Amino acid sequence: TGSGEDTGTLYLFYPASEHGKVVRATGNVKLGADGDLTEQVIIGGTTNTFKVTCSSGTGTLVLPNTYTRFSSDTSDTAASDGWVTSANSPSLSLDIASLPVGLITFCCEGSNTISGNLPSDWKSMTYFRCYGSNTIGGNLPADWKSLTYFYCVGSNTISGNLPSDWKSMTYFECQGSNTIGGNLPADWKSMTYFECYGSNTIGGNLPADWKSIAVFDCGGSNTIDGITEGEYAGNPASSMRYLRLNSNNNLGGLSAKDQEFLLINKATRTWSGGRIFNLASSATAMESMADTNIPGRWFSKAGQPTDVAKALKTLVKGKNVSVVLKGLTMPGESDDGVGFPTRFGDWWRE
Repeated sequence: TGSGEDTGTLYLFYPASEHGKVVRATGNVKLGADGDLTEQVIIGGTTNTFKVTCSSGTGTLVLPNTYTRFSSDTSDTAASDGWVTSANSPSLSLDIASLPVGLITFCCEGSNTISGNLPSDWKSMTYFRCYGSNTIGGNLPADWKSLTYFYCVGSNTISGNLPSDWKSMTYFECQGSNTIGGNLPADWKSMTYFECYGSNTIGGNLPADWKSIAVFDCGGSNTIDGITEGEYAGNPASSMRYLRLNSNNNLGGLSAKDQEFLLINKATRTWSGGRIFNLASSATAMESMADTNIPGRWFSKAGQPTDVAKALKTLVKGKNVSVVLKGLTMPGESDDGVGFPTRFGDWWRE
């Protein structure tokens, strides 16, 4: 749409396979330095420069439907803006279902307003990333069996259950007004990053086979309530960054025993990045870790620290992890904190 400056420069990279195809301008949109062309032939294997003019009215730039990338940097795997300046850049608005069924990668970032439902026939899709003012809906397609990366943030309303057949999944992040359900899939054995917020109702246990997980952050109305076979701790050879489980549904939470298990085993991991361990959910099912008794959770009958206490101290003081647990406040410079037995603070400060 013509407004402000009437000419913008767009860089689009096209691979050799697109050589000879044509970009067309319709309506009041024109191409070329003089603003008088309606077509421009693509040169494959390089970045193409397009001078786009729309001095008034409206028009459309029609791109080949096989490959389009809005970036001048061909080595950039997270390209977001191929326009020289943001002042004259476009926002994409389209129904996602109108795109070709053979797509293997979909990446759209910026002030776009992508809409429509996730197409079930994108059966070759491996990488899906979309954020902005998009309003994508529909169920998570079970037939996206080759998918390894899924990131969708915006005003989307995605629903359905987490597909067990997404067995190659390594990264899953979904935020918005989504209503995703189902149990955490045990077959997502390559999962390294899982983050899901919204009105989701994810349930089940933390899967024992998610051994490569580095980030787990789940909120909403989830009902995650245990650890499969008590094995969830992750691969000691990989780095842990973030563990957070919160729920506004009182059925979602972990027992004190499960939390003890996580503390002991996560203390053996290498930590990096944000270093967050947060299980302080207000949900009824998240059991308080407070215990002032001796013997008890933190001190033995002889007044010696338990393995759980040692793990907590290792995480907080040895590995600089921010640990937040229900019912506890860590000791300060001269007190025992809250939820711990008498003299716990003296041992903590040793």
